[in-house]
Amino acid sequence: MRDEQELSEAELGKISEILELQQEQMLNDVKAIIHQRVSAAKAELESSDLTLSDIEPANEEYFTAVLLSELFSRLHSGDDDVAETILYNLRGQAGLIL
Repeated sequence: MRDEQELSEAELGKISEILELQQEQMLNDVKAIIHQRVSAAKAELESSDLTLSDIEPANEEYFTAVLLSELFSRLHSGDDDVAETILYNLRGQAGLIL
């Protein structure tokens, strides 16, 4: 194991490349899993005759919100300062006035 200061620019570039590739694959996996869960929930609702005419209870936004909530809880682990920093950064990402 080496300290970051011992790495060359090429090695740092390779680290970044590896992480970006894995990040992209993870995000694709998550999108696929959300789609699978939506499809499974819709099928189960239909087979239980629980479909609604005005709303679709099983949708990607719902499952994405569930995932976001779970990941947010894991990330801040009850630390209010960390939670506040995350929320502040998300506000900026959403283009909300800071």
